[in-house]
Amino acid sequence: MQATITQRARYWANAAVFDAATRAEVAELLLAGEAGELSERFGAELEFGTGGMRGLVGAGTARLNVYNIRKAACALGRYLRSQFADQQLAVAVTYDTRRHSRLFAETACATLAALGVRTRLTQTPCPVPTLSFMVRHFKCHAGICVTASHNPPDYNGFKVYWQHGGQVVAPHDHGIITEFKKISDYGSIACLSYQDALRQQLITTIDASIDDLHSAGLAALARGNDDEVRAVYSPLHGTGARPVMRALAQLGYGDVLMVTEQSEADADFSTVTSPNPEDPQALQLAVRLAQATRAELVLATDPDCDRLGVMVRAGEAYRRIDGNQLLVLALEYVLAAAKAAGELRADDLVVRTVVTTGLVDAIATHYGVQCETTLTGFKWIGRLIEDYETGGIRPYRRFLLGGEESFGLLYGRGVRDKDGIAACCLAMKMTAHFKTQGKGWFEVLDEIYLRHGVYHHELLSFTLPGLDGKAKIAELLAQLRRDPSLIAAQPVQQVIDYSTGKMSTLPATNMLQFTLADGTQISVRPSGTEPKIKFYLALRREVPDATALPRIKQECVEGAARLSQHLQGFSAFNF
Repeated sequence: MQATITQRARYWANAAVFDAATRAEVAELLLAGEAGELSERFGAELEFGTGGMRGLVGAGTARLNVYNIRKAACALGRYLRSQFADQQLAVAVTYDTRRHSRLFAETACATLAALGVRTRLTQTPCPVPTLSFMVRHFKCHAGICVTASHNPPDYNGFKVYWQHGGQVVAPHDHGIITEFKKISDYGSIACLSYQDALRQQLITTIDASIDDLHSAGLAALARGNDDEVRAVYSPLHGTGARPVMRALAQLGYGDVLMVTEQSEADADFSTVTSPNPEDPQALQLAVRLAQATRAELVLATDPDCDRLGVMVRAGEAYRRIDGNQLLVLALEYVLAAAKAAGELRADDLVVRTVVTTGLVDAIATHYGVQCETTLTGFKWIGRLIEDYETGGIRPYRRFLLGGEESFGLLYGRGVRDKDGIAACCLAMKMTAHFKTQGKGWFEVLDEIYLRHGVYHHELLSFTLPGLDGKAKIAELLAQLRRDPSLIAAQPVQQVIDYSTGKMSTLPATNMLQFTLADGTQISVRPSGTEPKIKFYLALRREVPDATALPRIKQECVEGAARLSQHLQGFSAFNF
């Protein structure tokens, strides 16, 4: 293995295909005998997974750089040629505010141009939902978003979208991966310069007017006669600043304050430990501004503006809304509003992922609409919507709302991925409407619990760094398959292994779901992009009457704590 690492590094230090700075950087590592660093950079090939690739930025086969971007773009272009041989190909491209994102986007466009593929590239950083909208609006064959979502600053990524505007799924993901693996020589990849591609009109730049086209589809979320709401918004140094504020203003929300320190692009995300709106620490500056201005609502989107974090004022404090609660409250509002307007239909569709709260199903049933479950990952929600819209699945169903526990929402049918812009607008509309009724978010949530029971959820996530991290996770899953009783101290009633492909409506995936004697569910799955394993805890308890609600909620919290303690002490985690 060491010989292979050295051989790869020497190639990067000497081959003319690499620029002078890259060759010098790798040559210096070789000269200094940096075995550990060389192993990290050249001990593996950066994998092109089912949705694209993500990794640390730097020189090396295992790092994200212009050469691996070229490789990925070339693979996509060649696969598109095999699928649409007689068509003029077009790809939409956007990028976030991370290090080298613009360079990587230009590199992808230039590489595709060398294959005769035309691209539409935004002039400035733009969110994931904008990319999805562009693919559909311009009738592109595919899309690329250069982003690493809410990963630390040293990461970047390359996400691939298909012509329906959703992330690529089978069989096309596997087709692109096959083309990617065929490319062994970086020098074999044809590439125009970005300027030459512009001169040949193979690249068209898209201005900020695309924001208005996207937000026009959100007209139903206008404030109207509802009460005004004061909110604080943070884009966390990402792409949401311009499109979110424009959309909110267009919909009549005039009292929205943006966190000044986080309003500008900053590739270092210097005001936060992690630019993740799921993490309350990332919202500290927003909460401070909310406290100073008596704002009722705090909103924050991640750097690519597809996830939304929410905190609401409860008395003098601000309380966090988790991803499941956000989806449940949004669904209750959307369905109740549609019913009140006489617009609810029997063929309306709600979609959740398999690790998202089952309370979604209960609410959908209450309002008489269909709820369907997909695999984890918003690409499956996007695919399902498209299948219904195009007649791939019959009978036709009209999509209303979809979501996942990891703070992703999709409202409306103009986009096929989670949409932080629409989610911000929906959160404002919900708050204004609840306020008109004299209620807050948690009061509405308690009403839902009284109707359907308390649903309580916790997520445990364990990261295993190093090249053998994924192998260790695979062994843990193998242990759980051999002995399901390891998962909890109480008896296991049922085990569903999604890897067998025997789930009639869902493709095979590497996930286990355990149902315990008291009805609690524990779902276990590895991350698709990182050496990380996740445990999703889902507890449900009936509520006999309103006086019992506080006690039932506390019992769920304590039950989840006991499960968490067991899992954290599980011997298989002693890696």
